[in-house]
Amino acid sequence: MAVKSTIASRPAERGHIGFSLAFTDERDTYVIPDTIAWTLTDDAGTVISSAPTVTPASSVTVLLSGADLAIATASMPHRRLLVEWTFSSDLGDYIPAKHEIVFTIDNLTAV
Repeated sequence: MAVKSTIASRPAERGHIGFSLAFTDERDTYVIPDTIAWTLTDDAGTVISSAPTVTPASSVTVLLSGADLAIATASMPHRRLLVEWTFSSDLGDYIPAKHEIVFTIDNLTAV
């Protein structure tokens, strides 16, 4: 299961943005995942930051700020937050799921 979302919220360069995440299984039923991880990249696929192990809970908040939202070149104001989790259901254990959130950073003058 993989989903991609593009959001309209545009955090300021070197500002902050938070994502509240809840997790579902193959039936869209909310679950507490077995594992959770996230990776933040730019459009070129360069890893900016990551959390390879997040404590499983029914929901988690990913806060991005400062260097996470720095723009190295004006042509790269986008970020991709890939959230990966595994869950157990009647189908089996540690079933993988992914969701990618794409957003644009407001490029501020003299930042």
